[in-house]
Amino acid sequence: MDHTEAVPAAATAALRVALYLRVSTEDQVNGFSLEGQEAALRDWCAKRGHLVAGVYIEEGKSGTSIARRPALQRLVAAAKSETFDT
Repeated sequence: MDHTEAVPAAATAALRVALYLRVSTEDQVNGFSLEGQEAALRDWCAKRGHLVAGVYIEEGKSGTSIARRPALQRLVAAAKSETFDT
């Protein structure tokens, strides 16, 4: 599940950022849930005046290859199309 928002670069001086969230079962047990990651990152962005332009979520996918991480592939494609600044 990913969330993207069309935010024109000229609309604001704030940086448009992308969030990439990933967990494995072990990470979730240790307190790094997707919800917790997203909340922490959104808070970090808000404190710095950054605008969240996209959220890319990898739920329990193997980290051995980008081919097995579809959200990461979408993040890379979004970066190439300049959907976000950083």
